[in-house]
Amino acid sequence: MLYFFLALLFSVGILLLFKVFERYKVRNLSAIIISYFVSSLLALSISYHNGKLTEIVGLNALLAVILGISFVIGFIFLSLSTQQSGISITSVASNISIIIPVLVAALFYKEKIHSYHLIGLVLSIPAIYLFFKPSKSANFSFHSLLFPIILFFISGINNSLMRQAEKIGAMQSPMFFLGLIFLISLLVSAFYGFFIKNIKHFSMQELIMGLLLGSFNFAATYYFLRCLSEFPSALFFPIYNLSFIGLSAFVGIFLFKEHFSKINYIGLLVAAISILLMNISY
Repeated sequence: MLYFFLALLFSVGILLLFKVFERYKVRNLSAIIISYFVSSLLALSISYHNGKLTEIVGLNALLAVILGISFVIGFIFLSLSTQQSGISITSVASNISIIIPVLVAALFYKEKIHSYHLIGLVLSIPAIYLFFKPSKSANFSFHSLLFPIILFFISGINNSLMRQAEKIGAMQSPMFFLGLIFLISLLVSAFYGFFIKNIKHFSMQELIMGLLLGSFNFAATYYFLRCLSEFPSALFFPIYNLSFIGLSAFVGIFLFKEHFSKINYIGLLVAAISILLMNISY
């Protein structure tokens, strides 16, 4: 259970770090570049074995490149969604994206979809509407939901690609493969930051926050993988995702004073049930 709580705490900790970036005048992209340097270094160091590089070739390497690019995009929108829309909304948007890999599995891999998966898919529609429905007193703008919507699709794509990685055997050495993805994410984010966004230097706050973000990202990934080796997936995924949403909502409400209407709380409950059903035996 220790690994479970550590994976959960570090995952929610990533959202907390993004939330406090503005307070310390930390540029998201700068911290993300540093974080991928840290997480790739840790992942590749802990998983290094002679000859492993020869195992990541062909389609595996291509998939790692695609995931490396997609991870950077996902991390950027995770930071923007957390800062602009809140921790609670971000956690729901990223987790309910399980809709996408479920549909991909059914449509492209012809995998069997059980009745509870279908119920979860159906429930996700009112869940999204109710949870994101603004109250009459709220100053609603489409812009406030733009980042969670994009995050929803990026997270779903990432989950689908990771399932493809499992199918082709790229996850036989999971930490090494993830380290390779982190390394590609470092190269992509550094190129984008230095040559397109014209980042010239990092502030001390950015170095510290980037170091923390990379350490949290690595730790969340490491303990998540340890949990997968100790718990049945059918048990772990539903409990973990529900716990992540619950803890994120708690943090958002009590630490950052995020406000929700009764309709939003109903939507949160329906979303939790939907995610639970879609994660069972999946």
